[in-house]
Amino acid sequence: MAFDRSDPMLIRSRIKKSSLFYDEKLDGEVTPGKRGLVVSLLNTYCRGDDVRHILLGWIFGDIHNLRPKSIKELSAGDIYALYVWINPEKDEAEGIWLPSLQFEDEIYVLVAEAVAMHSGAKKPRIVDHDVEKMLERMPPLVREAIRLNGILVEETDDPLFSQEVKSD
Repeated sequence: MAFDRSDPMLIRSRIKKSSLFYDEKLDGEVTPGKRGLVVSLLNTYCRGDDVRHILLGWIFGDIHNLRPKSIKELSAGDIYALYVWINPEKDEAEGIWLPSLQFEDEIYVLVAEAVAMHSGAKKPRIVDHDVEKMLERMPPLVREAIRLNGILVEETDDPLFSQEVKSD
């Protein structure tokens, strides 16, 4: 059975379990290079600090009492779990670090879920005054998914090829 990369709770659970494993294996230290790379790549895909903090709070915090988290609040196991999830490789020709395709498949699913829950679209919560600013910086597909409460419909001329993706 293949892992469902469209289920944000399964992805979150996998990262959290990985974090617990690495907390036991590491002696509380993550290299500054790994920490910086995690922040840099997450900022690229989250379009800045605000959404990254919401995402980190959603992944590693109490899902029933969401609050943004800084990378400074995370354990070494949390950071290493993110590093393993991102699974970066250096593109020697370009001299840049690139995340894995799996990460690219999953990151926007998690961002959409985290921001929706934080903003109240998924749970009754007080809307953070900066959420609208964060949404403006997100890719249009993610904004639309949040606006539609996780339901995206891609229409084509041929009804056989119409697709519906639903995230509950």
